[in-house]
Amino acid sequence: MHPRQILQEGSRAVGAGGWALLAASAAALIALSFYNFLLFHVLAEGFSITVCVLLFVVAWQTHRFTHNHFLMYLANGCFWVAMLDLIHTLTYKGMKIFPIDGANTATQFWLAARYVQALAFVTAPVFLIRPAPTIASFAGFGLLSAGLYAAIMSGHFPDAYVDGVGLTPFKIVSEYLIIAVLALAAGRLWARRARIDTVMLGMIALALIFSMLSEFAFTLYVNVYGLSNVLGHIVKIAAFSMIFAAVLRANLLKPYELLEATVSRLRLTQFAVDQAGDAVFWLTRDGRFQYVNEAGCALLQRPREAVLAGAVFDAGPPFTPKNWRAHLLALGKVGKVRIEIALTRANGDVVPTEITSNLLVFEDHKYIVAIVRDASDRRKAVDALVRSNNELARFAAVASHDLQEPLRKILTYSHLFSQRRGAAFDEEENKYLAFIVEGATRMRDMVRYLNAYSKIVFFIGVLFWVEFY
Repeated sequence: MHPRQILQEGSRAVGAGGWALLAASAAALIALSFYNFLLFHVLAEGFSITVCVLLFVVAWQTHRFTHNHFLMYLANGCFWVAMLDLIHTLTYKGMKIFPIDGANTATQFWLAARYVQALAFVTAPVFLIRPAPTIASFAGFGLLSAGLYAAIMSGHFPDAYVDGVGLTPFKIVSEYLIIAVLALAAGRLWARRARIDTVMLGMIALALIFSMLSEFAFTLYVNVYGLSNVLGHIVKIAAFSMIFAAVLRANLLKPYELLEATVSRLRLTQFAVDQAGDAVFWLTRDGRFQYVNEAGCALLQRPREAVLAGAVFDAGPPFTPKNWRAHLLALGKVGKVRIEIALTRANGDVVPTEITSNLLVFEDHKYIVAIVRDASDRRKAVDALVRSNNELARFAAVASHDLQEPLRKILTYSHLFSQRRGAAFDEEENKYLAFIVEGATRMRDMVRYLNAYSKIVFFIGVLFWVEFY
């Protein structure tokens, strides 16, 4: 997919309403900056700080469900970015919370936060293909942030702003270096685009672009209350809005969409099982019913509530505690057992059934899933086949007797005729007589084989009814 298409996917995910809200908020904040810059700055930074903390909380709490190591690692970094941004806000020129004069300290904390942010983004793509060390990464970013804090507060961090002069070369070079690192992060994400959701990739890419624009704006100002400073914060708000939208989609919206789709499939499965033509029963090891479908209720002629309130022992004499234990033992050995028994309905009618039982293990609990088919029609068909085979056997016996009787006469009189008159026959006449004897013999054997074959077919065709005792 072309990069432009990925950005369009991210933009569409934000939606027209999201962009309109972002534009309206930006306009309001810009107007506020001309009235009270410090209030504007607190609100702008407060939004970014809040987004980072929310990102961390959401990613941390949902990580055990989503297993999104990329966002978890990014959230760990963003949490410490939020802490550095908070100190940046509190030390900003004019806040008078810390006994600090000038804008250098706040600008140094701004750079420190951006360095941590860039580091988080450029290293996070690694964890699209491997698990992130959650605790270690959180501690690592924390130690880095603590080190930057100590360096700034102890005066060992290079100056970033000189009052009356403006940005130092270190600050400007650092901003361009951060832009380069963010661009590298975008390239690393693109290289692993197959492992990340397209929409989320688009949102993260937009966040990186806005971050780079924000960093560029912060290379232009001389006055910390200047317009480029205002625009830089506005674009930063857009960047963190994209990050927040990506986290919401990946850790909240998408899991709920998957959950809704899963619930829909489960409902369809439940409906299919409920409406199945064969009766379906789920039982516990002690024989208690856990589920029965409509066909099962119709087979037993009992309402669902009555079936679920009872046990398998209510279904007829074949099921006794002793037999049930034997059935469980057989299931434990082979996992699947097929039996044929007669079940007793609520009205006392006995219905022949064919039961296929399976032993299933779900969440460390064992269940027996029984699929029960009414075998009345098949039993009638078997009975009809038995009657038909009996009639065929009787017919075969009669036909065999009736056919063998004239054949015996043919063979007997042919032998007598050969003994008495055979000497008077010439060679050709004896040959004809031999043909008669041979043909009658073959015909007799064929009748015997046919009779024997009818008995074999009858034996194989009978389906024996097995009672479970």
